[in-house]
Amino acid sequence: MANTFSSLDDLVDFINHYVPKAPRNFVLFQLNRAIGDFLERSRAWEHSFDITFEADTYTYELSGIAYDARIQHIRNIKYGTDSIAFSLFSISSGASGPDRYLTFDSDWTDGMEGLDVTCNVDLALNSFDQGLPSDLMIRYGNSIVMGAVYYLAGIPRRPYTDIDLSKYALAEFENGIGTALRDKNENKTDVAVRLGF
Repeated sequence: MANTFSSLDDLVDFINHYVPKAPRNFVLFQLNRAIGDFLERSRAWEHSFDITFEADTYTYELSGIAYDARIQHIRNIKYGTDSIAFSLFSISSGASGPDRYLTFDSDWTDGMEGLDVTCNVDLALNSFDQGLPSDLMIRYGNSIVMGAVYYLAGIPRRPYTDIDLSKYALAEFENGIGTALRDKNENKTDVAVRLGF
């Protein structure tokens, strides 16, 4: 995935088209909520990075991404064409923030110095200040907008409350999540042997 981000300002303006009386700071809050929900449920932000095992080192930081992201799900860790068993590693926290590290079983990694593996993970944002990954904005921006509209229009007793609009926006948001999940499944080619040495 691209390592560039798009500003949320355009999305805020688009949301205000649907709920024009909603305050900007509250629109941003609900937009961030929709982005978080979308990324968590769709796992649409995929990322790969390489690790070379070092002697007496069991924890490795997420790399190749310059933004405040965290690992929310590990799809697989590949050694060549084989996948390493999930019981041999876990997501951990450290100096750079929560859930930005992979920690491997020390018994398994002893003697593996120099071994290269590729980690394939799904990411989420720790901070929304930087915006949204550009490729996700292009593919799923409308669905995320509808998620924010769903949250905003469904709040009772507000000048912008519109239950029918909220129901419509929810359907569009759910459809976008479904599309992202289908996109992932169509590109899925991971049926590999699990290594457990």
